[in-house]
Amino acid sequence: MNRYPLASAGVPRCPVMEPISDRVNVLHLSDVHLAKAKEYDAGIVLGALRKDLEILSRTELHPHIAVLSGDLANDADDPDAYSLALGMVVEVVLQATGVPEENLFLVPGNHDVQRSAYLAARATFDNLDVCLDSREKLNAFVVDAASRELVAPKFANFDGLAGLFTHDDCLYDDFFSQAFRISGVPLSMVLTNTAWMSTAGIGRQDMGNLLVAERSLHQAISSTEAGKKILVGHHPIGWLREHSAIDVQSLIDEKIAVYLHGHLHRADPRATQAALGKTYVNQGGALFTSRKMWNGYSIISLSLTSDHVQTTFRTYFDTRKSFGVGEEVSPRGVYYSSAEARSFWNDHPERLNKTVVFEWSKNVVLPALREEFNFRIYDKSLADVFVEPTLSTSPSRRQASLAERRKGLVSIDAVCTSQDNYLISSAREFGRTACLKYLALRTSEICQIERVQVPAYINFGEIGVGPEGCYRLSALHSLTSRMA
Repeated sequence: MNRYPLASAGVPRCPVMEPISDRVNVLHLSDVHLAKAKEYDAGIVLGALRKDLEILSRTELHPHIAVLSGDLANDADDPDAYSLALGMVVEVVLQATGVPEENLFLVPGNHDVQRSAYLAARATFDNLDVCLDSREKLNAFVVDAASRELVAPKFANFDGLAGLFTHDDCLYDDFFSQAFRISGVPLSMVLTNTAWMSTAGIGRQDMGNLLVAERSLHQAISSTEAGKKILVGHHPIGWLREHSAIDVQSLIDEKIAVYLHGHLHRADPRATQAALGKTYVNQGGALFTSRKMWNGYSIISLSLTSDHVQTTFRTYFDTRKSFGVGEEVSPRGVYYSSAEARSFWNDHPERLNKTVVFEWSKNVVLPALREEFNFRIYDKSLADVFVEPTLSTSPSRRQASLAERRKGLVSIDAVCTSQDNYLISSAREFGRTACLKYLALRTSEICQIERVQVPAYINFGEIGVGPEGCYRLSALHSLTSRMA
């Protein structure tokens, strides 16, 4: 069930693109570090995130899947942390993007480990550091039910949040790893908990000591069907103990198309070519640490029929309190997995679903325009009292003959249906604004499936200055450019 069918209240959204076929966009967020003490500053950044996602969701980057790759809380024992994560991050993402709940995936990070639970079983975990020194011992440990009883308390609060979002298409779940089918496309999601051996910063260091069991991950991957597989964890593979890292890296090289992780707070995309295959690795960076640090996120665009990956990076700028192009991560904020991928995505625009846009224009846009523009004058609407003006493309009256003026006459409907560009001018108080509003109404009224068109009425006085105005215009341009 999707509790958030629209991006935001009062905003008529049109699913202008064809259903997911070759392209899938994955929103990757990581390392939010929410805490009551940071609520104000986090609210500034995450408020900007909502606005940015609402704008991008009206473009070819609209997400189909959302991933949060760990460290939702700054302190997992904080009683407020996960309620803040739900209201400030999870619900914002679902509302702003329209991603269905079943396409939302969360994994825990080291900050999601409850220190109280670790301390209560510290001696046991210290003993595991010594005992789990081989593939065989680690594989035997994870299949023992007692292992889950030992580890589960470390993530009780995180699981309380993650458990709110169930997935009907779960293919595998042994607590340490999970696998899910994405409905309608040849794509599977595999999640693995890389943080279960973390000491949450109060024991031995995590780097080089974390564990992912080959058996658990291999069975999760094997449960999936044909098609691409995306693996989500929190840590870079280099943070695992050597024997575990070797096994996991081999599985990734052979079976996984994309590995999404966080932990390190700077974005770092990499396309790798190994003997067993190609993998794209996206280190997401931190969505929020503090307003003085780098904050950002990314949208990964996958082609289901090729190895080509495009990642769009967004960076938070505190001076204007908004997200913008992640130029410091990659030129123009976009990273391509190869030169061929760059050519592929530049030549791979999404196709417009004209039938959907036509229905949206008739059933949503036109009623909205009538309500906004048909202000009533003496109990009659604008459409009732509007008198079509004389529009002429000929020279001014003083310079043109009567025959020339008649030849240059053009009707409102001709302007609406023409491929030409018109700049309409007149003296003041001659009804230019009313004429433009009527043009917008007529454009929707005479819209046809064969030549779908949606009016864009822009009141520059309402756009204002600054980045938000530019974003509105750029999103509008992105939409209208695909309607030609």
